[in-house]
Amino acid sequence: MFDIEFKRIKPIKIIRKLSDTDNAVVFLIKAILDGEEIECLLKILKLFHHNNEVKVLTNGYDFTAGLIEYDRPQRYLVYEVAAGEGYLYTSNDEKEEVIRSSAAVLLRIHHTDFSEPSRRGKSEDLRRIKTTRLYQNNTQIAEYINDYTENKRDYCFIHGDYHLMNLMFDEDGSVITVIDWEYCGLYYKEYDLAYAVVPRMDLYDNIDDVKLFLNSYGESFDKERFLYFYYIIMCYTFEKRDRCSDEAFLKVMSDVTELMRSGE
Repeated sequence: MFDIEFKRIKPIKIIRKLSDTDNAVVFLIKAILDGEEIECLLKILKLFHHNNEVKVLTNGYDFTAGLIEYDRPQRYLVYEVAAGEGYLYTSNDEKEEVIRSSAAVLLRIHHTDFSEPSRRGKSEDLRRIKTTRLYQNNTQIAEYINDYTENKRDYCFIHGDYHLMNLMFDEDGSVITVIDWEYCGLYYKEYDLAYAVVPRMDLYDNIDDVKLFLNSYGESFDKERFLYFYYIIMCYTFEKRDRCSDEAFLKVMSDVTELMRSGE
């Protein structure tokens, strides 16, 4: 089934492929573990070793799934199916709880004492960003990205890919589990904050959702740095936005810019 010499599990069936990115492909599989049939996730790596992801999944944090096995060269990881359900909008009250809980868990991640992580963080390729329509058609964004300079390096531990599809919720909309830690490491918290509030599904395509998330985060951040990452991520996301019109996308970007400039 797989050209892998597993240590603890014996795969018996592929249920379905969950994702296939430049870095890894993930399958939901059935396997035998300690004589019992279980469902688990198999991540087969393509590009880089996920040292930090292994550390996170083996440290026993209550917001992660458990790691079952991996190989030393780290060609693969096998981990438990995450508790909770994917996001599905059902009511305004639940939507607000999803936003508040997502922000609160992100703050906990940023305050996690994670020993000696290598710098990781998911940074978009600026050469690729400069080929996007949003960059080429918006002088203000292009100039801001080109003119921005870091004023200090106050890194913390970040998730690196923090968005709705990587969060699992209970029936009330509270985050139970955070998945996909392959980009975690030391980097700027503003990257996570900006990545979290890019319009996806039916969230963050209006300024009220963004305000609620940033207020619920409850800690100060560098607004100039936030805008830098927000513009970069928005340039990339605009090319493949999900169920968000051009008008709504550009409107919320303008409103976020005004919010960061207003000092609120």
